[in-house]
Amino acid sequence: ELHRHRQLYLHHHERGRDRDGDGGRECNRGGGCDRGTGGHERGDVAPTVILTTLTVFLVMFVIQMGIYFHARTMLNAAVEDGVRAGQLVGGTAADAELAVDAMLVDSSSLLVDRRRSVRITADQVTVEVAADIPSLVPFWSGTVTARSSGPVERFRSEAERS
Repeated sequence: ELHRHRQLYLHHHERGRDRDGDGGRECNRGGGCDRGTGGHERGDVAPTVILTTLTVFLVMFVIQMGIYFHARTMLNAAVEDGVRAGQLVGGTAADAELAVDAMLVDSSSLLVDRRRSVRITADQVTVEVAADIPSLVPFWSGTVTARSSGPVERFRSEAERS
């Protein structure tokens, strides 16, 4: 039985796999030969699969961070506009909300479930906007928040300034 297996093995290599006559061995330039499968082993697939998976997750994470920072920049610009509208003499909370909405009108696909709050006191305007962003990375919920405040413009008499 062993003799028959050896004959099948030799026959297989004579049909084209062993064209260089080294008996299926890998030989290097120094003359050393290793018997093997030509460098392709079954264990070679696992590192490739793991590396590919990690690469895909890394690319998704980089894209997710890009989305996050873009959304944060948009929200910061919107709250700054809202504060500027509320700071003006006669500015109201509705003016600040309109300014925020005007800035974010084209971002409904990026900024989901927007929440805004505007608070105007006698001396201060505060605008805060929070929104959810789409998640590409599993188990990551992306909520972006921006807040800005500034003084209300109004005439102050000389007595009030000192």
